[in-house]
Amino acid sequence: MAFESDSVADFLDLVHEMRGSEASTHTVRDVPSFTCIAMGLDEVLSALG
Repeated sequence: MAFESDSVADFLDLVHEMRGSEASTHTVRDVPSFTCIAMGLDEVLSALG
């Protein structure tokens, strides 16, 4: 599942809200959330070096 947001804080608020919801009691396995900035391959390579 993927979510997009212009604000990391808003995304984290969403994750915390969803983990506290009634639906989350039906979750068998919770996995870590990874956040990143979408960018093209050329931008990634430039950022590395």
